[in-house]
Amino acid sequence: MVDECMANFGILLGQNDHVSSAIKLSWIRQIRDAKTLDTPKFVQCYARCHIFCLIGTTLFLDKSALMESCKYLRMLRNFAEISSYSCGSAYLAYLYKSLCQVLRYNTKDMDGPLVLLHV
Repeated sequence: MVDECMANFGILLGQNDHVSSAIKLSWIRQIRDAKTLDTPKFVQCYARCHIFCLIGTTLFLDKSALMESCKYLRMLRNFAEISSYSCGSAYLAYLYKSLCQVLRYNTKDMDGPLVLLHV
């Protein structure tokens, strides 16, 4: 996880910036807002931070809106390939999984990409 953060954002992940395998979104936002967009390298870092925040807050949303799993960091490593990813099927599968989980008798809240459900 530390290596992925260093490769994607160019900054080491601190001890207080993650819990287990989840990264605090406040740390990602802090990196994103601190970057000046004067070189292509910083623009790519800003875009990676923004995409990572979108994944955690909109697309693959869970009940914790403060953290995001580090498993999505690998997708951001090769910046040129991001536009070729087929994410629609993954989002739809995640929505169906969330809808199946909400049918359980002891479930009180639904997580997942509810924006897709509204659309």
